[in-house]
Amino acid sequence: MSDTELRTAIRTLRERADEARSHDDAKTADTIEKTIHEYQEEMSTRL
Repeated sequence: MSDTELRTAIRTLRERADEARSHDDAKTADTIEKTIHEYQEEMSTRL
């Protein structure tokens, strides 16, 4: 995945996590947050 694709994925996943939390679906939001963290780690290794 390119840097731009990672940034887009992180942004989209943040929106989805927020949406899940607004619907009281903490389990889904937590799973999405874990994926976001993994993508952020990937970005940090590229810098």
